[in-house]
Amino acid sequence: MHRYWFDQRFINDNFKTSFRYRLLALVPLNKFEMEEGSIFLSLYDEVFINNSANFFDRNRFYVALGYQLSKTTNVQLGMLHQQVSSFGKWHAQLAFMFNPDFRKQDN
Repeated sequence: MHRYWFDQRFINDNFKTSFRYRLLALVPLNKFEMEEGSIFLSLYDEVFINNSANFFDRNRFYVALGYQLSKTTNVQLGMLHQQVSSFGKWHAQLAFMFNPDFRKQDN
């Protein structure tokens, strides 16, 4: 999966425009496809760039082990590394993901 994001906001009375791009892979380990009961590896990399003189804003790299509880719900335990300029920091992360499908279902 991938997503791109265009963002404009005020931060401390400064107007900021940024762009983000994330590439994400969910790799099932015990089943052929992602389905209920799947144990999976989750990996993503997200790059943040902006329109200022310092073009590179930050980079986020994430790796986790997850379990698919149902069609719409999973839980993940992993590590997130965030690099900002010359400073990087690791974060432990426990995530509960709920992704409902609101599209109209045919009967």
